[in-house]
Amino acid sequence: MKRKNIPFIILFLFSLTAYKGGLLFAREGTWVAIDILKEDEREEVLQVKVKEGSTLSLAFTHSLYHTPQIEIYTVLAESLLLREIHFGNLEAAGYYDPNPRGDLYLEGNLWKFKLSDPIPFQIVRMRIPYTVPLRITIDGSTHWVPREKDRGALLTIKLLFPETRGRAGAKS
Repeated sequence: MKRKNIPFIILFLFSLTAYKGGLLFAREGTWVAIDILKEDEREEVLQVKVKEGSTLSLAFTHSLYHTPQIEIYTVLAESLLLREIHFGNLEAAGYYDPNPRGDLYLEGNLWKFKLSDPIPFQIVRMRIPYTVPLRITIDGSTHWVPREKDRGALLTIKLLFPETRGRAGAKS
């Protein structure tokens, strides 16, 4: 009876060792960096470590329709995955994509567009608005808002890999 259990015991011990080894060498977190570029001068304004699977939101006011817009990304080890966009009105949603591939529905006072095929980005770029607010949140907490001097600059949100972490202006 005992000899029949030996392969299972060996398999169990091997599995336990592999599981513990995986925990010791697992990715501690993903680093997200926020840079601004103004007149060919780059400034890293934030570098934050987040858990893989965290939600990063970019909230601003739509420049044409002057209604709220929120882009919602999932932070993965290799990309920022755009999975949902919220719009303050249906016209803004239609301006973004007149034939959306995904679910578009009204919830409260926002039109929510959930992409059927989320879009991966290595870098998210946008111009920092001159006259309207902008806010970056991670898992519901505000992590960055632009300063007055940042208005009009190019904003980049990117993942940092171990070889580039800590080097301001590292190539992306």
